[in-house]
Amino acid sequence: MRISGAWSIEQLPDQYVLELLERGEDGKRRLVKFRLSPCRQITEADFTAYRGYHPRKMKALPLPEYMLKLYGLEGADEPLDETLHLRVSVQDKRRLEEEARARGETLTDYLRYRVFGRTELDEGGDNAKIV
Repeated sequence: MRISGAWSIEQLPDQYVLELLERGEDGKRRLVKFRLSPCRQITEADFTAYRGYHPRKMKALPLPEYMLKLYGLEGADEPLDETLHLRVSVQDKRRLEEEARARGETLTDYLRYRVFGRTELDEGGDNAKIV
């Protein structure tokens, strides 16, 4: 099962938090959690909803590739872990949000499109490729 990311967070010592490639109704990637024990190939049936802050915002520990394999998981090719902070005027932000909405994209995906040129999302992931 391919995922976007996996983390261990202090608040859930016996569970891992996963970010799935699929998006929920709100347009954001689904966050789920599952119990570590017993070590097994996990399925959707093992998931319960995770309702906390995104692990990246909590400085959680990303799971190494070898740990993912123990549970039958495969990480996306290259996670987008870096964040750019950009100051824009209120008018510019509204205009960008409207342009993104008109294209049916999230603001983040639309900004990647504007920065990198024509982008393609690889296999449903968030990894932008210049085409």
